[in-house]
Amino acid sequence: MQKFIFHPGLVIISTLLFFSQSCTGSIKSHNASCLSKNNAGVVPCGTSFVRLASSSNSSSLENLEAEDSFALLPPDFDIKRAEKYPVLITLPYTGGGGADFIRSYLYNAWPYADKGKFEWSKAHRYFTKTHFEKNNTRFIILIPPGSGAKRDHDWTGFMASIDRYERRIAENLALLKQNYNADTSRVVLSGYSLGGDISWALALKYPGRYFGAIIMGTRIGYRNRKAYNILKKTGFRFYIGMGEFELEHRKKGNSEGRKILDQHKISYIYKTIPAGGHTTLKHSEFIDALYYTFRFQ
Repeated sequence: MQKFIFHPGLVIISTLLFFSQSCTGSIKSHNASCLSKNNAGVVPCGTSFVRLASSSNSSSLENLEAEDSFALLPPDFDIKRAEKYPVLITLPYTGGGGADFIRSYLYNAWPYADKGKFEWSKAHRYFTKTHFEKNNTRFIILIPPGSGAKRDHDWTGFMASIDRYERRIAENLALLKQNYNADTSRVVLSGYSLGGDISWALALKYPGRYFGAIIMGTRIGYRNRKAYNILKKTGFRFYIGMGEFELEHRKKGNSEGRKILDQHKISYIYKTIPAGGHTTLKHSEFIDALYYTFRFQ
């Protein structure tokens, strides 16, 4: 049974970051060993990381608008590359952030992971199926700030979280497009549990802004009748996973959401996770989801 594990207890060091561009266009940090926390987990400021500073003046840790997002660049990032980089967004689940999604899920699920030796500098390796596979699927990973919480579970809190993340994502994508050769016409949302609900809701509330969504362990309850024809016309793709023994209210909501997709002929793939409860896709299935939603060959 695939389990989603959250690892608490992290050491935090705050450091001011300065980035420079080399002659090859790759991004480098003057302090590659520093760590920073944006409530999405501890993220090092190494050669593959870019801090996307918030435009907010507030310094309150309770105000998600005041915290910085991070972008993880491909290891061979080239700002002059002719083909721009698509963007994968990792959204928070209850009790964890987008960085935890990578560290606690993808890393631990990767069959070749050396347990206990997670390295952010090698994070793109966790997006491959085999140990020796050369990853030709280059993309930027955007990690928005914040951790999911119970305040986001009722309708008022959930709608506020949608608006909050949409504002931040729009701001971040503009920076990535302007400064880091990002293809903002190919943005895929991803998330587990609350993060899956937010991904689904953003896709439906703002049809045409996103390219696809990977959704796991969620009831996909948000509705927007005006979105369905746009999603069909633009060729939007959903990849949806749910545990065989998930709670009934999630299974029911998920089933109703897929009926809407069927009715409007919106493309999606659905995977039942055998013997799974409230859980995530298998690692190989998540990679399949990336290829499907990004249209990688």
